[in-house]
Amino acid sequence: MRQGLVGLILGFFLASGLPIATDELPPRFIYLTDRGLTTVTVDDILTKATAQGAQPVITVPITKTENLSVGGAVIVGSESLHRHQHSDLVVLVWKGKGEMTLGKERLEVRKGDVILVTKGAVHKFENREAGRSVGLAVFSPPAQKGDYIEVTDEK
Repeated sequence: MRQGLVGLILGFFLASGLPIATDELPPRFIYLTDRGLTTVTVDDILTKATAQGAQPVITVPITKTENLSVGGAVIVGSESLHRHQHSDLVVLVWKGKGEMTLGKERLEVRKGDVILVTKGAVHKFENREAGRSVGLAVFSPPAQKGDYIEVTDEK
């Protein structure tokens, strides 16, 4: 079920043929709750992150279900090299650009890119934007305490 869900999410972004974001249409995350549709924008994430103060990486929880959790990540500097021991991660770069380390590989990523980080894969994001970069992070199963493990090398 977990792999099917991650594949569905990744497949939607990559194979839908729909633009993820354009200058005319800012990206939104839309989901259904018992109160109706909820929409979250990049500006919503930036506003909540600003309230948390100045930090190199700020996470903003958005929603959680039995099978996944969704949050925003605002990155001014760089994440520490880390892995997630329980969850796969799909990241949509919502705003900005940076360098993504994934295993021993490094690649430039920018607004609109979608990155799949499988459970246990060592990774980090380094902001290369003059301001802040923002990512939409989907964890499956949901992110939980103890899932984030800092590592000292790329093994």
